[in-house]
Amino acid sequence: SGVGAAIASIDGTLDIRRTAFSENRVDLGGGALYIAGGTAFIDSASFFRCDALYGGAIFVKDGSAIIVNSTFEENEASNAGAAVFVEDGDVLILNSTIARGAVDGVAETEGEVEGAVDGEEDTPKGGAGIFASTGGTVRVGNTLFAENADVFDAPDVAGMVSSLGHNFVSVADGSAGFGVQGDLLGTAENPLDPDFGLAQGGVIRLNPASPARDAGDSSLLGDPTLLPETPLRDGRGDLNFPRFQGSAVDIGAFERKASSAIHTADQSGDGEVGLSELLRLIQFFNSGGFSCADTAESTEDGYITTPPGSQTCPPHKSDYAPLDWTINLSELLRLIQFYNSDGYTFCPNDETEDGYCPAE
Repeated sequence: SGVGAAIASIDGTLDIRRTAFSENRVDLGGGALYIAGGTAFIDSASFFRCDALYGGAIFVKDGSAIIVNSTFEENEASNAGAAVFVEDGDVLILNSTIARGAVDGVAETEGEVEGAVDGEEDTPKGGAGIFASTGGTVRVGNTLFAENADVFDAPDVAGMVSSLGHNFVSVADGSAGFGVQGDLLGTAENPLDPDFGLAQGGVIRLNPASPARDAGDSSLLGDPTLLPETPLRDGRGDLNFPRFQGSAVDIGAFERKASSAIHTADQSGDGEVGLSELLRLIQFFNSGGFSCADTAESTEDGYITTPPGSQTCPPHKSDYAPLDWTINLSELLRLIQFYNSDGYTFCPNDETEDGYCPAE
């Protein structure tokens, strides 16, 4: 078909979560999604090997779209925007990974997409990651662009974007708008290496030494003026893979688990759970939930007992079944087990429910 092999939305409202799009192809625009007018919210989606003339994965015309925690891998466009093509639209992209896309410059059709300039001299070209037209608004934060390739010298992003900071752009040539606080930018002569690992659950992993680890801005995901809700998961869409870990969120769709062996309840860090530390968790259990303190130093453990509140700090390690910012009875009993033993040990290879074992 001409546009949107999976979904063509005209003045509609899309809410897409934890969805995989694979090998969707069209002749004109939006290999997977074509959005003309209306709104779209896309969370924890993956787009793999989608293909079109413009917008190999997504084409946005006039509408508005929010894309968060999503992965674009090996998408292709003949002319522009292998992952996302934006023409007169308003697009926000946060904590997404856009990688290994390609723009080959060889149009395979004589057709045109409404909104794409049809004069040969002005035909949009480039952007194996994103093509942002002068009529569109594209805001980007905590997003990783790498290993993209095109024939127009703008492999990652072509056109003007508004950086919200903390983006990783392996080759920023051909783009404008980056360079604010936290942006990591390479060039064609000196590209940045993201140190990717293997793909897992629709996302591309980061190796331990990746410069994108803990390099994002956690506050972007907790900003209600940007997102209608705070995403608690990374791009795998599973609460077993929480987004907020370490000193800051990672750049991209993947969040690598923090390696700290100290349990959050162990405020003294001595490998044991004392009475006052157990009573603190009982306080969370009795209050019906907890949230982040304004500053980590303002309470003994960085949390407050008044839900709902901010959830942009690392989650409590007793909150895991599920991770929902409340402490249930089984989670409380687990900490009581550590209290009654000689302490606890970090045992991630033993496949326990929380990654810890009672000390022997």
